[in-house]
This record gives sequence, structure tokens and C-alpha cells, in this order.
Amino acid sequence: MPDNKKMILNLFAALQESLFVGDRFPKGEMVSFMQPGHFISPNIKEGSGSDDMAIQADLTNILIDTSYVNKYKDIEYSSSAELLGSVQNVYEDLILQASLPIDELDDDTLKKIDDLRKWLSNNIENYSSYSDKYFDIVDALDLEQAKEKPNQAKIKILNRKKRTALNNWETFGLKKIHERKNGTLNQLTGPNPASRWDDFRFQLNEQKRTSPNLGDYYQTFLSPPISEWGGEWPSIEREISESDSYDYSRSTSWSGGVSANFGLFSFGGGASGSKDYEYHKSNIKNINLRLEYQRVRIVRPWMRSDIFGYKYWTWKKNFSKEFISDGGNLFINPPKRPIGRMPILPEYLIVVKNVELSAIFSSKEREFVKKILDTNASAGWGPFSIKGSYKDESSSTTVKASFDGTTIRIPHPQIIARSGKLLPMTPNPDPSFNWIKDEAWIPSKEDFKTLNSIRKSDLENDLKQIKYYDEKQNLLQELDKKYDKLD
Repeated sequence: MPDNKKMILNLFAALQESLFVGDRFPKGEMVSFMQPGHFISPNIKEGSGSDDMAIQADLTNILIDTSYVNKYKDIEYSSSAELLGSVQNVYEDLILQASLPIDELDDDTLKKIDDLRKWLSNNIENYSSYSDKYFDIVDALDLEQAKEKPNQAKIKILNRKKRTALNNWETFGLKKIHERKNGTLNQLTGPNPASRWDDFRFQLNEQKRTSPNLGDYYQTFLSPPISEWGGEWPSIEREISESDSYDYSRSTSWSGGVSANFGLFSFGGGASGSKDYEYHKSNIKNINLRLEYQRVRIVRPWMRSDIFGYKYWTWKKNFSKEFISDGGNLFINPPKRPIGRMPILPEYLIVVKNVELSAIFSSKEREFVKKILDTNASAGWGPFSIKGSYKDESSSTTVKASFDGTTIRIPHPQIIARSGKLLPMTPNPDPSFNWIKDEAWIPSKEDFKTLNSIRKSDLENDLKQIKYYDEKQNLLQELDKKYDKLD
């Protein structure tokens, strides 16, 4: 009987190895694969106040749980499903519902703060433009170095461009002056967080736009933008087998997100993108995978990501007593996964195109694939959508793979994974600050009980999976003994 859980973990481990040059936990980064992927329109344009930009904001707004595989519909327990809400919701709440300590500033300090804010506001666009160009080159260099056969000439050129971009950032983007003034502003406003929060609210409101048909959104950009996705991408070609032994233990030790009853095929809802999927077993034990990929950075000019680590804010008690992240513990073995409303801040989309899945499919499975491709439902195999749809401001388009009985081909670009930074404990207020009495939530031992119950559920499910595999292994050994006697 095929082991779909082992198959998909080996598949994802091989992809992670290629896309991320191994496990990135030491850098605090977490990758979470989708089941299945999400098609994306090649026609989206980054124009202010457009439906296209609202669609792009939605694509980057999805919350990632600390699970190796995030499915659209939970099978056994909630730690494997996408989290409720959005990145935008969490950040808006933080800015609008934070309780802050009190400390008055003198007139001279307030004047310095005002002057610094004006200078930073007048120069932020220039600074961001040169910093984005620098990080675009850094991303391109990382992608080239991650290839199985890196182009050393291209790496040399990119390193030269990286030095030039950094020099331009410092010379024309006023990098050091900007960061020095921003550091001074942090020092001056540190004693009075209310003043700093005014900056954050201003930055958030400055990036708010209204689209013609999809309502309000915050401007969110992709680097490289979709309009530049037509060039050459790095490629991967691997044979994945159920019997492989990839080292994915660190990536899955806190994640029970793939159950023993897991199926590689997914389908359901409609081709318009319903998230109500069912999962069915695949009978193949080996598959040859070929694809082209790109790691796309999410740029949110409305967000200050360092805010999650500040100790001078917490929730107002009458609003929430829930962690954005409890921080977990990555330095023990096995690591303790972070839990909360947004334990991972999504920073990258992993986009693939020209996907080919080749295998020796049984006649029953060939019929099954052809059937789901001919229905109105969306469908996938592992992290790849094989039928679905995408939207842009002019239309909604249905996409489906071709299948010749041996190879499933999906040329259209799709998001198969998201990655981001694991957040520290947030909020994590310093109790010694001058908090407003009876307003500020200061977490206590009692507040950690719910989190511990979730971790207990994780452990119980892990043990259940271990028991399942032990029983399966014993059964296989008994069958082997019977066949030996027949021989």
C-alpha cells in the first residue's frame, strides 16, 4: 500500500533542499508548502488604486501557521490549517489596539522629533527605491548560488552589481544618514511610545488605497514584480521516491500537519478557487519532477516589522489576551513550534512554472486524473495545482494541466509555498514600564495554559502517527514472513 505521507514529506524535503539550500531554522526562517498551489495571473500590474493591486495584496495577506504543510481544509486537527484573519488584520490591530506606557516629553525633544519625522518623510521614497534595488540583486544572487550548477560568471557579475547597488544606496539613497536619523528618532521617542505610534499610524494610512471593485487595501509590492517574470528561471529536476530518506526531521518535528490518512490528490469546490478540498490517495511510489522556480520577496511599505519585538506595547485588556506569537523555542531538540495569531511573518512567495510530473500511473489512476481535469472542480497533486483559476482586474481565467497518461504538465505560474520570519514572543511587555492601570494586558502563567493544551494535542497526534507506523511496520513484517513460507 503506498505511503502518501512519506512520499509528500520526501517531495517537500527535496524541494526545500533546492529552494532554501537546506534547513533555515538557525536564521529563524520557516517555509510552509501549500496543498495545493495557487495559480497567479501574469497580467497583474502594479498601479496605485487598481483592482490588480488589491488582488496582489490579497495573495500576500494569507497567514501561515507553523506547519510544514498548510492545507486548505483541516483533516484531523487545526494546527495544519491556514490561520484565520490576515497579515493586514493583525498589523492594524497592533497599531490601533495597543496599550502603551506613559511618559511625557519636553518641548525641545518634541521639536527635534518633529524635525526628524519631516526629514524622514521627505526622503523615505528615495531611500526605499535604492534599498529595493540592492535587495533585488541580493535575491538574484541567492537564487543563482542555490542552483545545482551555479553560473560562476553570473555570480561574479551579480557580486559586482551588489557592490554598486550598495554604493548607490549609500550615496544617492542617503542610507547612513537615513538610518542615523531613524536611530535618533527611536531614541527620542523610546521614552514615549505614543509618539512613535503616531508615526506607525501615519505610515499605515499613507499606504491605504481604494480599488474600483474590491474595496480598500494597503499597497503591497512584489520583487521582482509579476511584469518581469517572463525571463529565465532556475530549474529543478529530481526523481522522488517513497523509499527516499531525506533529512526533513527538523522541519517536521513540531508539525503534525500531514496525517497518516493524508492523500496526495486534492480536489473540490469549483475552479474559481474554493478552499473546501477533499484529499485522496495516490498509488504511485516514484515520480520524476521537473520545474522552474523563483523566490519572490513581499514588500510592505505600510509595515514596520521590527515593531513585533518591541517591549513597550501590549494589548488593551478589553481587546485581546492572545499572543501574535508565543515565540516557541527553536533551540531545544525537538524545537517547540511558535503558536499564535501570526507566528510567521510571510516575507516570500515560492512561485513555480513549467511543472512536469512524470510517473507510471495505473490505469485506474489515469482515469482518475482525466476525470478531475474534465470536471468543474479545482484539483491538485501534492503542492501543485493541476486545475484552478486566477484573477486580474480584467477577467477570471480557468487553467488546467495537460495529461498524456504518463506526464502531467502545468506551464502556468503558481504559488506552491510561502516563507517568512518566525516572530519572537509578541506581545512581550516589560512589566517595569509605567503602564495604564487596568488597561494593559501583562501575560501571566495562566495565559500560557491554552498554548500548552495545543502543544499537548500536537504531542498526542505525533504519538498517534508513531503508533500507526509501528503497527504498519509490524503488519508488513508479518506479511513478509508469510510470503517467505510460500516460497
